[in-house]
Amino acid sequence: MLEASELSKVCAEALLAVNRNKADIKVEQQVGVILNAIKEATTQLNFSEDRLMVAVEKEELRREKEL
Repeated sequence: MLEASELSKVCAEALLAVNRNKADIKVEQQVGVILNAIKEATTQLNFSEDRLMVAVEKEELRREKEL
């Protein structure tokens, strides 16, 4: 059987472990949010790049017709 001081120490260590685990989970969640934001930004950039390429191609075709 554990003495009161040993029990207190075990409880304190367990509490610290739980708090570290909660912090790790929060960090993982924040990293997930950041990664999702990066994916969304990349998607938007790709979409913008595609639209720009289409606009350039249309302009090139328009110029060729003028010649």
